[in-house]
Amino acid sequence: MHFRSLLFVPGNKESMLRKAMNFRPDALVPDMEDSVPDAEKANARNTIAALLPDLAGTGIPVIPRVNALDTGWTADDLDAVVGPHVHGISIGKVHVPDDIHRLSSLLDDLEAQTGLEAGRIKLFLWLESARAMVHCYEICSASPRIEGVAFGGEDFTHDMGIEPLEDESQDSVARNLLCIAA
Repeated sequence: MHFRSLLFVPGNKESMLRKAMNFRPDALVPDMEDSVPDAEKANARNTIAALLPDLAGTGIPVIPRVNALDTGWTADDLDAVVGPHVHGISIGKVHVPDDIHRLSSLLDDLEAQTGLEAGRIKLFLWLESARAMVHCYEICSASPRIEGVAFGGEDFTHDMGIEPLEDESQDSVARNLLCIAA
């Protein structure tokens, strides 16, 4: 599948998730990560899980965004959303190929538990650090589950300790590197 437009919606905002069903993006991304305050993470999981049948019923692929592996929330996020209504999982702050192997292993287990075909849940990755850029080819090649990759410029400039420029030229090398690796 090719996705040109992704609609990100805070997972802790039920009214916004319901409203998102009226739009026609290429994919709907209920977010449990950056748009959700720490105190609302569990609420976001529960809200998204409860609405998954309705969200998927729109015919728009649903790709929930889970918290990064180093947060301690990833497994709970995946437990809440992996199932027949989900096309894939979006995850940020991927740094090395082993992150993909760990994530794929978690998905293997959840697919088996929920009766899904092995490898059915796809991955959409956000590479957002200098370390990820050093390993971007290996990351992009780490699993057949990977269906998309994107560059997170704001987190990248923060990781690099550089000021963002109006024309975003500070990350042009990293963006091009990711395009080549993908």
